[in-house]
Amino acid sequence: MSVTLTSLVERLRHFWVPWNTRTTVFASIAAVSICRYVIIKLHRKLSKLPPGAVGFPLFGSLFSIASGGHHFYMHLARKSQYKLCTVPMGVRSVIVINDVEVMRQILSLDSVLWRPPNLFPSSPASLAVMDSGGEDWARRRKDWARRRKLFHTQLVTKFNVAFTVKSMTQIFERFIIPELDALAADTGTGKAWFCRDAMKHTTFNAMLSSVFGGDYLARDDASFLAYTKAFDAFLVDLMPKILMVFLVGERLGAVLRETLPNAAHTNYQKQLDIADGWARAAYQRGGAQEESFFGHCFRTLSQQLETTDYDAVITREVLSDFEIALEGGTDTTAAMLEYCIAVAAKQEVLQEAIVREIRAHVDVDTFDVLSSGTLYKLHMLRAFVQEALRMCPVAPTSPPRCVKSRHGGVVVKVDGQGEYWLPNGTTIVCNIIGAARDPAHWDAPDEFRIARWLDADGKFSKNNNPLLANFTFGRRKCPGQMLALKSMYMMLALLFTRYRFSLEPDADEIKFKMDFTMHVEPQIGCLVSRRL
Repeated sequence: MSVTLTSLVERLRHFWVPWNTRTTVFASIAAVSICRYVIIKLHRKLSKLPPGAVGFPLFGSLFSIASGGHHFYMHLARKSQYKLCTVPMGVRSVIVINDVEVMRQILSLDSVLWRPPNLFPSSPASLAVMDSGGEDWARRRKDWARRRKLFHTQLVTKFNVAFTVKSMTQIFERFIIPELDALAADTGTGKAWFCRDAMKHTTFNAMLSSVFGGDYLARDDASFLAYTKAFDAFLVDLMPKILMVFLVGERLGAVLRETLPNAAHTNYQKQLDIADGWARAAYQRGGAQEESFFGHCFRTLSQQLETTDYDAVITREVLSDFEIALEGGTDTTAAMLEYCIAVAAKQEVLQEAIVREIRAHVDVDTFDVLSSGTLYKLHMLRAFVQEALRMCPVAPTSPPRCVKSRHGGVVVKVDGQGEYWLPNGTTIVCNIIGAARDPAHWDAPDEFRIARWLDADGKFSKNNNPLLANFTFGRRKCPGQMLALKSMYMMLALLFTRYRFSLEPDADEIKFKMDFTMHVEPQIGCLVSRRL
């Protein structure tokens, strides 16, 4: 009996100790989580920071963002009910703006011009990524303003209506027509046109011609393939580096970046080397005197530096600005064109109506789509592009901004929500897709309806809808906005009036994927036929 009782007690003791330990561990985790929740909420309230989720320790809401992509930001705008909210991303608390008017208010501040320090591991810093790190930020701010003024002035000078019409027409005739004519001739075979590569090649050539002049590059050109490969590899390598900064912070992230291999920097230098080859070729053929972006910039900088030596004028910093023009105008516009073609193929009645409108107002010989007298009569085409921008913002969120003020931060007043204090170092992101798909501001926000951009007389109007934030606001807004819109109007008019696009009856619904940008995924193949 004693042996049996002893063994029973021993068994109970072995059972009780682990059970009690597990209970203690779970209770401790619960207590720490509750304390953390209360402390974070109390800190935000006392510091006048915007409300928002607490998230997981160390990771914040990064798991939700990684799994949800653009759906996370759409859900955030719909469910948070806050125009300005806090989203924990790793060790950072990021302020997310869900309202367009608040975006315009905050992004117009000079103290919100900068990128967060050490976020983009590439050097030299192009205009797009110059950050607020270092002791000499005041001097670099003046340098940024100087470069930005030169960039924007010359960009607007070069990308005029005549250039856009000429380049888009030439690229269309040289590269797109042969490809589509071959497909149209084989309509009985059911071959579909997957347009992503063609649109990327088209927008790349448009940007290359405008920046450096010269001839267009074929899709199998060695420099084009090398640049595209380096750019794609750069984006793949860049994302882990950005994530690392959010997870471990700016200082430790900078240390790790210097310690670990930096493939993103290597690939960025490859891009600059290729751009340098195109720039030198332009210089050698007398491109400094051409009416290209390179020519305008070279003449302006050579006058300032009082030299015409290529290496003295075209530094790596200048090359980085040329490269950002190529980079910024290629994938974004191509992704929008791909989406527009897929929508037109899916909504053939709408496609036919747009074609009738273009043919009624555009001269067949000159095809002057972009002349002011013609473009303002193409109400359906403009409404179609505007609705495409709303449905598929290729940048669903803005690149991060960082508060940097001489006063230690900025005060932001949000109607209906209150007044907040954003201290220096605060990271700010605009929820572009969330604002564009918020049912509080849009009827049937997930449906493609161009009627929302047409008034009672069928004329294009933005007055009845909120603003779109695709190109953001303030001094750091996208300088290529007008180029992107002109390119889309011109290319869509050329495509729709010459070809008819359709889908198979069992074609997939149009879906999106958010990588560095948002695009149609999976790709949708369109059936192509020639119009009479």
